[in-house]
Amino acid sequence: MERCIGGGIPFSPDMDIRMFIEKGIPIPLGNQGESGVISRKFGYGDFVEDYGDGILTILHQRPGDANPQPVSITTEDNTAIWDITNTDTEYAGMGRIQIVYTAMGVTKKTMTGTTIIEPSL
Repeated sequence: MERCIGGGIPFSPDMDIRMFIEKGIPIPLGNQGESGVISRKFGYGDFVEDYGDGILTILHQRPGDANPQPVSITTEDNTAIWDITNTDTEYAGMGRIQIVYTAMGVTKKTMTGTTIIEPSL
């Protein structure tokens, strides 16, 4: 059975989180306290094309946190991979996310998006 997210959009673990941000759909990060279960990807090849080689940062403001923090990512072929850890899922609820790309004095930011962490017992 295929799982769907908001608006009936089929969910796939390989979906680029840009689609979630642009459509205003909360990005599911899993259940509270989970680690190593979910990865999220962000393709940034167009940023490299437009601005040159640079540094990509994913900022995540966890539910209840006052400020966003950068998350640990790996990169491969102009794709950032965020392996969700129990630090990322410590608190259940809605959080915020933004992608920031910095190259040659230019800083490009995506719209902010929403993350969701389901509660655990």
